[in-house]
Amino acid sequence: MRYLSLAVLAVAVWTAPAAAREAPAEGAAAYVWNTYTDTSIAFGVPDTDDRALRIDCEGGKTLVLITPVDPDSAGSDGLVRIVASTDAGMDMLEGGLIELGDGPNVSAPLPRTSDAVAGLMAGGDLTLMLLGEERVIPGAGAAAVLGPLLRACGG
Repeated sequence: MRYLSLAVLAVAVWTAPAAAREAPAEGAAAYVWNTYTDTSIAFGVPDTDDRALRIDCEGGKTLVLITPVDPDSAGSDGLVRIVASTDAGMDMLEGGLIELGDGPNVSAPLPRTSDAVAGLMAGGDLTLMLLGEERVIPGAGAAAVLGPLLRACGG
């Protein structure tokens, strides 16, 4: 019985972080739009790597959308395709896999005139489609952190 208890405890400890990450609905209330770094904003838990979406300014002029992804969602060419849509329209994105503190992510440059960004600035929700998976990122509060990022990113 003692071995069974230790085995159950070991499995519970080993799987707990994965289960917590796979259940964003439980912690979703803590997700807010926030400034992640001087050149990055996120929709997630402030001061952590727990996020659903990040937008970075690279090189002072290029916006890049970053979101956690299953590495199996990459095509045979190694690229992940994303449809990012709002009421303002949609962007067809593709990007490569990168490894960050929260695991595998896709990093996809946004077009200079982005319907996804315009929709977020208007307070609209952003819908991401990744290989049949749909994620809705609330737009409420996005403009407060996205506006300064856009100004700092050559726009």
